[in-house]
Amino acid sequence: MPRNIPGRVSAVDEQAEDPLHRGDREPGEGTLLRCRVASHALGDSDAQSDRFHREQRLGIGSPRRPRYAFTRLEKVARSRGLMDDPAFADRFAQLRLDLADLSSLYGRYVDQVRRGETLGADVSILKIWSMELYQRISELLVEAADEEGAFEGEIDFDDEEVDVLSPFYMSRPGTIYDGSNEIQRNIVAKDVLRLPAK
Repeated sequence: MPRNIPGRVSAVDEQAEDPLHRGDREPGEGTLLRCRVASHALGDSDAQSDRFHREQRLGIGSPRRPRYAFTRLEKVARSRGLMDDPAFADRFAQLRLDLADLSSLYGRYVDQVRRGETLGADVSILKIWSMELYQRISELLVEAADEEGAFEGEIDFDDEEVDVLSPFYMSRPGTIYDGSNEIQRNIVAKDVLRLPAK
C-alpha cells in the first residue's frame, strides 16, 4: 500500500471513526500482509494471482486517504464559516455519510480476510468507492479553500496549517493504479452478470 500520504489523521480521530483500528497500522494491514505472503508462497497460478490482486484492492480501498482529506476539508470549512451555508452543509453531510459507508464496507472485507475467506470480485467496489470518494472530498476541499486552493504547501486557516492541494493531487492517480475504475466496473459487472471467462 502506498505510504506517501502527507501528514495523517490523529490516532484519536482514526480510532473514533474506525472501530477496527488497532495501534498505528491500518485495520487488517497485518492480516493482508500475511495473505499476500501466503498467496505468493502458494505459487504463481492465475488463481493465486487473482486472489493477490483482490487482497491488494482491499488495501487500496482503505478509508484512510478519504478520511485524511475529509479532516482537512472540515478544518477549512469551519475556518471559512461554510458550515452555515445550507448548500455546502448538504454536500459536506453527504461526504460524511459516504465516508461512514466506506468504513463499514471496508470493515466487512477486513473481517472476511480475518476469517480466512476468499475475497470475491465484488471487492472491486471498495476500490472504486474509496478512490472516487477521495477525489470528491479533495475537490470540495479545493473549492472550500477558494482562492487559496490554488497555492501549494501549507496554508494558514485560523492558526491551523492545511495543505489543500496535496490531497487533490494524491487522489488523481488512485482511480488508475491497480486497474482503472472502468476496468474494476467491468470486473464487477462480469461477476454480477455471471459472464463466462474467455
